[in-house]
Amino acid sequence: LWRAAKIESELANTLNNLAFAKAEVGWFSTAWRVGQEALRRREEMGPRVPVGLSLNALALVAIRDDKPVTARRYARRALRLFRSLAHRRREGLARVALSEALRRWADRSDKPGWVLDALKACYGKEISDEGTMEGWKVWDEVAQLLEEEKSIEKPHDLLTSPDRQVEALIELGCVYRDLLRFLMRELRATIDDRGSGLARRAAETATDYGLLRYLGPEEAVEVAERARRALLEGLKEKLKGLGEQTLLDAAARAEKAGLLYRRMEALVNLAWLYYYLDQQDRGGEVRRILEEAEQTLPSEYEVGGELWRVVKDEKRKAEERDKVILPFLIQKGKAELLRGQIAFNKYQYADGGDKALEEAIRHYFLSLAYDSAFFDHSFRDMRRGMDRIYERLCQLGPRRLRQVWGWTIDLEDNYDLKTQVIDEETGERGSRFRRFLRDSFGPPEHLYEISED
Repeated sequence: LWRAAKIESELANTLNNLAFAKAEVGWFSTAWRVGQEALRRREEMGPRVPVGLSLNALALVAIRDDKPVTARRYARRALRLFRSLAHRRREGLARVALSEALRRWADRSDKPGWVLDALKACYGKEISDEGTMEGWKVWDEVAQLLEEEKSIEKPHDLLTSPDRQVEALIELGCVYRDLLRFLMRELRATIDDRGSGLARRAAETATDYGLLRYLGPEEAVEVAERARRALLEGLKEKLKGLGEQTLLDAAARAEKAGLLYRRMEALVNLAWLYYYLDQQDRGGEVRRILEEAEQTLPSEYEVGGELWRVVKDEKRKAEERDKVILPFLIQKGKAELLRGQIAFNKYQYADGGDKALEEAIRHYFLSLAYDSAFFDHSFRDMRRGMDRIYERLCQLGPRRLRQVWGWTIDLEDNYDLKTQVIDEETGERGSRFRRFLRDSFGPPEHLYEISED
């Protein structure tokens, strides 16, 4: 209509909104095409705020398309533009997009410096080191930033609509959570590991404070290392407290605004925060929060509910797709993945035996079932989930993998998911987890050709 009427501003607005909507449901090639057309038209028309909104929308498309470097570029341009216009509310949007782009890249590159940059983006600070800072320096700077936390104007303080405020709070909570994830890895390094960043920093601290004048070299390093570890333990408690507070605030605001899928998202992210603190969930905090999160989930979204009867009918599936709140399915998939990780840890580290491994496989099976319920192709969260599952299952030998295949066939029967997806190459029907196993490890009959573990 707008194209036919030649009303350029409204056409650009519609294209921009369409780009984001298409990215949300995984249609990335269309999202890129219409988003870039919206940007081109807005650049030709001239007003700079709409140009910034298009840049920010393209950053969000790139984030959902798992292209964090591209997202970073668009978000930086949007942020610079909004700051030059002193447009504080739009600056808040760009800060959130830039933070998520940086945080996603930290996950890919496995470097905590990028999460520090995400924190700087949320706090409105200049980013100079571009994620290259050494690990031990990261924690010094994080500690300094958190000292200023109460006086800093954060993205949700700049935004006015409840949905954007909740989105900003969830992103900030995820930044605290991901910093905690890297910090826990540092703290778990053994005290005898002199190659660790913690030990190297302790050795430098011993020199900086002149401990070598009073103690022997080994004793001085040990004293400094204990002091450094105590500081990092304090930082752990600070990040845990801020992460809890921020994500619970997001959940409460989402519930008040009727954004139930956002409430579930905030609580699932909080469950992952607790997981990084205790990867076997000995205290039951992860289980408790996941159960609370799933109270939000409408019953028809549970496996076996009305939604799953729709999924098995290709005609109804196409008709009903637009009526489904897809984020519910994605968050349920993340919750099941988390349960699978905990069960696998119990199998691997707590001598949980076959029972724990079978439980892990059931949750991994359900995770991919939820992820693929209305998506016929993979997307960022599903790909990341499959990567994490593969990291675990590749540690199993052929005998165990054949056992996994057997459990998978039983699960397909139990959940009536024998025809969930069709393999494009072989035409074989089965669950999404079956396809993952075949693609990753081959069919079960091939595993017999490998020597037993």
